[in-house]
Amino acid sequence: GVGYAHKDALALQIANQFIGQWDVTHATSRTAASRLVQKISHDHGLHNLQHFNINYKDTGLFGIYFVADAHDLNDTSGIMKSVAHEWKHLASAATDEEVALAKNQFRTNLYQSLETNAQKAGFNAKELLYTGNLRQLSDLEDQIQKVNAGVIREAISRHVYDRDLAAVG
Repeated sequence: GVGYAHKDALALQIANQFIGQWDVTHATSRTAASRLVQKISHDHGLHNLQHFNINYKDTGLFGIYFVADAHDLNDTSGIMKSVAHEWKHLASAATDEEVALAKNQFRTNLYQSLETNAQKAGFNAKELLYTGNLRQLSDLEDQIQKVNAGVIREAISRHVYDRDLAAVG
């Protein structure tokens, strides 16, 4: 991952929407918005999948968390191969239509996370602590508008795809 103020932080936050999250209790699987969820929700004994992108001041974490039956190593490695394949897609073939969908999902999550005064205060505190500035939501919206498929592909190529990864079981 990258730090909060890094130039690729927003692109990685939007790319995070491509993987999304899924739980076995969701009514969607083959019809989910995420290509990855459509592929693996019925295979490998998957119960829960959640992608995360956490930005700290100078560094970050970008990855996935999943829960599966994992009766054997093939189930777990199948999930990891599917995720790596999705990251490869993001690094080489993400389309503007996919990015538009991901940006809309990101906006929805962002604005829902800022509904209360306490949530907005937390957002402002993080902005001040990590960047020394308060970014207006209109400025953030302008930055979101500038993210396109090329920006996503470059950010994923630089920071995620074909990089070392850590796995914990």
